[in-house]
Amino acid sequence: MATTPSGTAQKERQEANPAASRFEQPSVEALLAHAPAAIVLLSGPELRCTYVNEMAVHVTGRVSAEQLLGFTFREGLPELEGTGVYEIVEDVARSRQPFRGREFKIPFLQFETGILAERYFDFVCQPMLDSSGTLNGIFIHAVDLTDRVLSRKALETSQERLRLAHEA
Repeated sequence: MATTPSGTAQKERQEANPAASRFEQPSVEALLAHAPAAIVLLSGPELRCTYVNEMAVHVTGRVSAEQLLGFTFREGLPELEGTGVYEIVEDVARSRQPFRGREFKIPFLQFETGILAERYFDFVCQPMLDSSGTLNGIFIHAVDLTDRVLSRKALETSQERLRLAHEA
């Protein structure tokens, strides 16, 4: 049985099994809202931000989703100029091929403090294509690795100092 936009199939299953109505399935949007990763949907030919979860608002240094929603990727995140991120997104749109970044350093303006903070991410930019191959948008999923990367770098620095002290 196919699920319709109105959720008809789900309603029919619940009526057939009254116990199922006690355990309603969360919507995909509700699941994404609380995901432990930044999730952004860019839609249309202009790549306007049409969805952003709370983690994406937090890691980009914004105060609210309204600072991103409705804006193009470039308009919503102007501090990314010169980082190569715009070019990655535009290449994904042009080539229709996904991009995966590992420990990618990205600076975000923190609106509450006015400070530019560098964060590290593993991320994917996935093109969203319709059945004819036309680009509908881009799905971005980014895991914030900042604490892990900074801890590892601090450990590496400490180990190098210890090695130099030992050699002396």
